[in-house]
Amino acid sequence: MRDIIANMFGTGENIVFILLSVLIISGAVLMISHTRLVQMVVSLAFVFLGLAGIYVLLEAEFVAFVQVLIYAGAVTILMVFGITMTRRDTEETQPHRPWHNALLLIGVLFWRALFQHPAREFSRGRVQPRGRQHDGDRRAVVHQTCHSV
Repeated sequence: MRDIIANMFGTGENIVFILLSVLIISGAVLMISHTRLVQMVVSLAFVFLGLAGIYVLLEAEFVAFVQVLIYAGAVTILMVFGITMTRRDTEETQPHRPWHNALLLIGVLFWRALFQHPAREFSRGRVQPRGRQHDGDRRAVVHQTCHSV
């Protein structure tokens, strides 16, 4: 388990990728969860900036620049102006979202099953690749792996 975590956080690039991924995913979830339009636009802007950071990690600086200039800048400002220029005479009421809590629970269970369960089973040596059963002898595994290619 420690080896998996050490490999995941082994380089600074991986750490930045994980932070940007958390920023993008949390911005997208907040975009769907908020009810006020200005808060939704700010969440969308965070998603755009996180995507620009991913483009920088992929060494696509021009695409990152265009992402920030056009999407995070122009589209977000255009949305804010559109929101503020339209009049809303009705009071904002909290919308009824019956599936919101159920989908949140399904998402949490999915991520737990995806990340926690296989890592725990793999660290105990129970998970084996398909078609490669062995009796625990490392030489047999290396021999079988080298000759199967």
